[in-house]
Amino acid sequence: MSEPRKDQQGLPQRQPQDPAQRQWLQSQASLAPEASIVDRPPRKYLLPPIYPCHYKLQRAGYMGIWTGMHAAILAYFLAKNAANDWTEGLNVASQYGILLSVMGILLAMSPTFIGLLRLTFLDRIFTFEKRVHAHKFMSYILFVWTITHSSLHYWTGVRYADSANLTRLFVFWQDSLGITGQLMWIFFLFIGVAALPAIRRLYYEAFYYIHHLYLVNIVLLYIHSQNGMALRYVTGPLVIFVSDYVYRSLRSVPLIMSRRARIRYIKFHPSDVVEIGFDRRELLQHTRIGQYVKICVPELGVFQWHPFTLTALPSETKVM
Repeated sequence: MSEPRKDQQGLPQRQPQDPAQRQWLQSQASLAPEASIVDRPPRKYLLPPIYPCHYKLQRAGYMGIWTGMHAAILAYFLAKNAANDWTEGLNVASQYGILLSVMGILLAMSPTFIGLLRLTFLDRIFTFEKRVHAHKFMSYILFVWTITHSSLHYWTGVRYADSANLTRLFVFWQDSLGITGQLMWIFFLFIGVAALPAIRRLYYEAFYYIHHLYLVNIVLLYIHSQNGMALRYVTGPLVIFVSDYVYRSLRSVPLIMSRRARIRYIKFHPSDVVEIGFDRRELLQHTRIGQYVKICVPELGVFQWHPFTLTALPSETKVM
């Protein structure tokens, strides 16, 4: 006779009498090695993964086009100022690179506007559903341009302070141009540090509210910009971004005030996946492929809306 199987505590397991149950347990035992792979915790990254996570033709094309635009700006202004001072060309190129990055981030974070673009032929070229990853990649480019622009001003400021026998620290805080530049760099550094995955997962509240410093940075950008460059280039995307936000807020207010979806169940799956089931008739009647909803839990945060993918069967009355 073979020794009966034992559980994790060393006690003998009770074998079911029903053949169907016994067959089901054997099938589950055969799947145990594969299940361990599924339950393996996800890999932790110090920095956010660079867009795209898995390289496809559309996403690689986006990265090539966006990087090529900034490379063209850099090459144009360096060639234009090659006969004079190359640092001046790099300074002007960094200004246009920063403005282009801010424009792209504002448009990428306008979901209603992106939804309209998906109705055009551009949906065959770009993967608009990855707009959040796209805004991360734009932020990396913005970070490079910010370091370049700030380094040039630090270099020229230190040289000026040494020639005029002034304190180096005072040079960068003596006028509105230096004050706004210093504040934007500090706020942008706070936003970048708070967006690191290790901090965002543990202190989401801090990440969420610190991320809203971009509103202060946009105001400072208008004050800092010379010759009205921000007014000419950033105003259009900013109007689209604000209009998109106001439209989504006004559209969601009646749903929040009039009805709330009653949660039927909550399940936790491997890899930090949360499944929430609620009655479809209380919220949505028809769903489409790729559609998602944003759920707000007022007890956790009135202004926090977390996206959840919709999955539903025609025969079910729940949306998950």
